[in-house]
Amino acid sequence: MTNLQPTPIYYATLDSEAGHIEEDAHIASFKTYQDSVLYLAHKAIDYLEPGEVMTYEAGDFSDCWIKSIPNPENGCLQEWDGNPFSVDDMMIQRPGDHPGGKVYWVTPRHTVLVRVTTKPFSDLEDLLEAMQHGTPDWSNLPSFGGDDINEPGVWSWNETHMIAGECSQDVEIVPRNYLEG
Repeated sequence: MTNLQPTPIYYATLDSEAGHIEEDAHIASFKTYQDSVLYLAHKAIDYLEPGEVMTYEAGDFSDCWIKSIPNPENGCLQEWDGNPFSVDDMMIQRPGDHPGGKVYWVTPRHTVLVRVTTKPFSDLEDLLEAMQHGTPDWSNLPSFGGDDINEPGVWSWNETHMIAGECSQDVEIVPRNYLEG
């Protein structure tokens, strides 16, 4: 039996500011969510400060991203760079007055991931929450004081506690003496 389910497609753009997708944004499509996140993470290391982490969220198609078409029935979208969408992928609003005449406003129906501002972690609790939701790069986590701990499965620490575990589902904050017994 043939599987008639469509292949999921994920979208992302590097062209955003504070979560708002820019007017001439190049929107890329991906077969997996992980590929879309990897695309957004590209070159992030160039501007991240120690202790900062990059997060991702659904971008906002604000007034800066207005796209228009003269007639949606002809199935043709206005050409612009970075457009992976068809008319079926768009929400089409009624025609409005535009300097170019009466046109239909179009906005993609799909979520487009954007890279948002980075933030430093304030303490172990803040870092743990991000780790449990899969946002930080685990290869470059900050510590918050105390002697260094160089043990497998220990990711961060302060003077009295540490984050220990093997994956996002089991990391937890435990006392530093947890390793002793």
